[in-house]
Amino acid sequence: MTWYYVNCSFILIFTWISYTNSIPGYSIEAPKSVTVQRGLCVHIPCHFTVEKSVTLSERNTEGLWFNGTDKNPPPVAATKGDISEATKGRFFLTGEVWKGDCSLSINDAVPSDSSFYLFRLIYSNKYSFSNIKPEVTVIELTDKPEISLEKTLVAGKEVTLTCTSPGRCNGSTPLITWSGVQGKVVTYTADYPDGNKTYYSNITFTPSRLDNTFPLSCTVNFQKSNTSTSQKMILNVEYTIHNENIPIIVMEGKSEIIKCTVDSNPQSNITWYKGEIALQNTSSRQTLIYNVKNANLSDAGIYRCSATNSLSTTNKSIEVTVHYVPRTPQINCSMPKDCIIEGNKTIYINEGSSLSLRCSAESSPAASLAWLKPGNPNTISLDEELHFSNILHSNDGLYTCQANNTYGRSNASVTIKVIYGPRAVSGKDSTCATEERVIKCTCIIQSFPDVNIQWKIDEKSYAISDKDILISTSRFDEETTSMMDLLLNHNEVHSIQCISSNQHNHFTLSLLSKERKYPPSILDSLRNCLHFLLAEVLILL
Repeated sequence: MTWYYVNCSFILIFTWISYTNSIPGYSIEAPKSVTVQRGLCVHIPCHFTVEKSVTLSERNTEGLWFNGTDKNPPPVAATKGDISEATKGRFFLTGEVWKGDCSLSINDAVPSDSSFYLFRLIYSNKYSFSNIKPEVTVIELTDKPEISLEKTLVAGKEVTLTCTSPGRCNGSTPLITWSGVQGKVVTYTADYPDGNKTYYSNITFTPSRLDNTFPLSCTVNFQKSNTSTSQKMILNVEYTIHNENIPIIVMEGKSEIIKCTVDSNPQSNITWYKGEIALQNTSSRQTLIYNVKNANLSDAGIYRCSATNSLSTTNKSIEVTVHYVPRTPQINCSMPKDCIIEGNKTIYINEGSSLSLRCSAESSPAASLAWLKPGNPNTISLDEELHFSNILHSNDGLYTCQANNTYGRSNASVTIKVIYGPRAVSGKDSTCATEERVIKCTCIIQSFPDVNIQWKIDEKSYAISDKDILISTSRFDEETTSMMDLLLNHNEVHSIQCISSNQHNHFTLSLLSKERKYPPSILDSLRNCLHFLLAEVLILL
């Protein structure tokens, strides 16, 4: 028989097959195959029977689901005990096994979940229902979020739009984001009696007539399965201008008309002014239109419509505001006081110091500012200031200040270069080794800026090659490698040190240290001297 089961926002078609195993009385019913979209979830209903002489109880009965394609795998779900790390927190045996319910739920589906699955029953014996292995197929995510709104969009009136994530299950919370307008965003969870959930996000904002035909997008990111889906709608904003009584906003480079309509008897002469300068006038008409063409910042200001007839003069003013994309942000260093940003936008700062950078950008409307680091998926700071209280070498790199408003974005970047003293390189050893009559040493140092390296052999230092010493030094990025071949008899060398230094600090690596051995005659003399001194001390006592 074929069952139709609605789950996770799309229809799953289950073909049910009932199998009876080779032992009479044991049977199981489960769908032969199920399909689930990546990031969503699926419920696999399952029921089984055992022979009548077997009594199952909640205490002595366990159920386990296994990946049917693996050999000796850990269970992917179980009533108790450890399960596979790959399915922990996603696969759940939801049925009451002792009542014959072996149902399985899979949340946050990933491609590697595509497989056959096998159910095993444990009571006083173990029994695997091997004749049926439901097949799970994970396909790419095609469902999209749904955007809905509570009322018609009207310019100047606050409205709330809702974005509902696809899927209805008890999976991990997805990340829901909006783009296209700026507003207050709140994310909610709707819980249902069956334990499943729906995730949705509201954005509340006040549209203007400039938002009409503007695209609004909602993106849902299922982070555990590394997949996302989005939906876009074109805003339809209704608006009305009553005799130009409301301010006019015009985008830089665009054109806009302002209109003055006068009802009078006798008819009035109408003139548009900006400040005290007359822009356009007409005689004995009801309406006068002034066209702001290819708007720039100088077009912003208060415009006055003056209507005069034989009885009186009436004035009405309107404000014209020019909006524009944020200008290129300006980055300044506010701490330390002597901080300098060089011409190529680079800051040199000592490791362990405090550093504060401030970003500003001219824009209309005001821009939101954020600090980003290329290669880092997360925003570092949602503020105009980027602060490091104890800067580390790991903070070295390029930082970008991004300014956003309704009309677009602009960026400016600065490179932070951390100055630090020489140190050993993690994962790379500095060593000395003896080959025949040659001691070969390698010293690897990390630093910025470059270091000077000297080799100290016993009590003598060498910076360059000598008669019996061959020294070669190279540098790649922030690593300096110095290689030294010592041609002397290595038995005569007791210590070798690599000494590195730059303007920030110095660092010494001891690569060879041997105890000095003295000839027997010298040791005997020292011993006799000690005995003599001891005897003299005893006599004095």
